[in-house]
Amino acid sequence: MRRLAVWWLCAACGGAPAHPTTPPPADDDAACQAGNAERCIAAAHAHGDPTRRGYDPARVVVLYRRGCELASDRACMLLANEQVLGTPAEIQTGIATLDRLCTKGFVDACTNLATLLLNGSFVARDVSRGIALLERGCDGGDEYACESYAFDIVRRLAPDPAAPLPADCDDAKPASCLLLGARVLVGSGTAQDAARAAALFDRACGKKYASGCLFLGMTYVAGTPPDLARGIAAFRTGCDGNDALACNELAVAYETGKGVAIDRTRAVALYTKACDAGALPSCNNVASLYFTGDGVSKDLARATAYMTRACSGGIATACNDAGIFYAIGSGVAKDDKRALELLDAACKGGDDSGCKNRQLVVKCNGGDMVACTAFEHMKIVP
Repeated sequence: MRRLAVWWLCAACGGAPAHPTTPPPADDDAACQAGNAERCIAAAHAHGDPTRRGYDPARVVVLYRRGCELASDRACMLLANEQVLGTPAEIQTGIATLDRLCTKGFVDACTNLATLLLNGSFVARDVSRGIALLERGCDGGDEYACESYAFDIVRRLAPDPAAPLPADCDDAKPASCLLLGARVLVGSGTAQDAARAAALFDRACGKKYASGCLFLGMTYVAGTPPDLARGIAAFRTGCDGNDALACNELAVAYETGKGVAIDRTRAVALYTKACDAGALPSCNNVASLYFTGDGVSKDLARATAYMTRACSGGIATACNDAGIFYAIGSGVAKDDKRALELLDAACKGGDDSGCKNRQLVVKCNGGDMVACTAFEHMKIVP
């Protein structure tokens, strides 16, 4: 289970609600059934939190569907996010819903659809369309879309280096400082200049634009020499501003002791906060800690739930790990069909282990005892 630094699928878009350890309030469920779509979403968030009593993924889908039936675009989007974790038919329904909402002008749906298109998650990879959707979301004021677009600049997927480059950014529009900083950082249409990029990210961060804090922190940490203290401080500011990936980077620091004292309990809390807000690498990272029992009680069921969430955003290793758990029935009920779907996603996502494990499941189901024995040796006792 590897540490990753980029990609997410917006779940709460703007920060997830706090999840206490008490069971979900019954009045939210009742209000949902009475016709309050926002209470459907609140109840679903509660039932969908793997860290609390009352965790019930099936109930989450029911509640989001009810909210969607009540004409809530956000509930429909959140339902679509759940559907892309499901069967091939459900995946296609979810993608169609995101496409419909995006066309309607719901920018969060555009950003989520872009995530799937850029990663080739359960849909043919389409970089051009994915980039266009991120631009649309960013222009529409979605900070998460702007952040994702900045990552694509750094990954040299966009824009064309010949695209016009402004001489400076507009402090009244901190996203412009973020995007200009990303181009300066990698030398897209201009001379590469890490110091100037850091100054631009700092301007965005200073305007309480949390994505700017994230990129500022990464620039410090990747510097020569690295400035871990300033990097950690920037990540902390970004996380306090509800930037999910800044929380992820801060959690990695606490898990590994890079720049701070190791504190895996704090890492679990930060990964969970980031995962709830849509940072899929954090879902995979907290799954690893539930798997090993570092900083939290070992819980293979929750580990599998978090892996599956990470898989939805194209983290192929998470798809493989979740697929193995379903194949061997550790932490979840044995489900060869679900295992094959997840392992197929891992294989298509470029994880060779997913391809090999998928073949083992197929062979075992066909009566190959050698393949079955190979999976039996993977058996994990909670």
